[in-house]
Amino acid sequence: MRHSFLIATISLAGSAAAQPVDPPPLVEVRPCAVTIVRAPDDVRRAIEEWVQRETSCSIALDVRAIPTDGGLYLLARESTGRLHERLVPDAQAAGVLVASWVANDSLEPTPPPPALLVPAPAAPFAVPPTDLILRSPSCDGIACGRSRRGGGWGLGVTLLPNDISGARLRGEIDLVRASNFAAGLVFAGATAVADNMDPFYEHARRADGRALGAVSLTLHEGTVVARLQGAVGAVWSHVFKDQPKGVFAADWHALAFEASLMVGFRMSDEWLVGIAPVATGYAATGARDPEASLGGGDFGVLLELRRGP
Repeated sequence: MRHSFLIATISLAGSAAAQPVDPPPLVEVRPCAVTIVRAPDDVRRAIEEWVQRETSCSIALDVRAIPTDGGLYLLARESTGRLHERLVPDAQAAGVLVASWVANDSLEPTPPPPALLVPAPAAPFAVPPTDLILRSPSCDGIACGRSRRGGGWGLGVTLLPNDISGARLRGEIDLVRASNFAAGLVFAGATAVADNMDPFYEHARRADGRALGAVSLTLHEGTVVARLQGAVGAVWSHVFKDQPKGVFAADWHALAFEASLMVGFRMSDEWLVGIAPVATGYAATGARDPEASLGGGDFGVLLELRRGP
């Protein structure tokens, strides 16, 4: 009887060991869902690169990155209603922080069933400080980058401290823009009456114009804008000299080189006013009548109203 009991026990143990074992359940891995509602292009790319490295997330984030003094203001809302906000120094720090928010929240314990939860009022949407809103672009995402980096233009007048050429009207337009650099055209023209141009004539009336190709670098610091620009192109001039025996007309043209540094104050996201010293050098003087030219160069002060970057 005892031997029979042992044989039956061994048989049951062998049958149990032969049963197949179910594999562990698969854990669903979902990519992180982060919507970048508002951010400069470089910040957007940095955030996307860091978020792509996270493979297991259970929430979604809406992220806004607003440039301000001292860095970037980050504001993120979870799909659950929770808010995150932080001030970071640059785009890489913004990407690391957003990825950490998603990764940390994905590791939080699963909440109890809804029936056991007490409903709570949704958190109000946090509004950044007023000065941040005023200094940030009034647009979102890629459209924001295009509007701030589109073609700008300016109108102004150059005042010259001499009698050879008077106040010169001036217009500028940016045709191509990449980051803080721009390339465009400059047009200017003036008429003047010079009394001390030649002792043999009572007065001389001059008309001159110019067309230049320009390259500029624009830097921003809050509401202050600095624009360093160099240009090269053609200048032409026509002088009429009144004499006792008729009128003598002289024409002149030359290659012109120009450099300027404008310091401006931004009145809004689109408009600014600025003042700039402008130095111009000419490659030649008038061969037939040197007094018909503008000389070897001139220096003036530009007052400009500008729209755009």
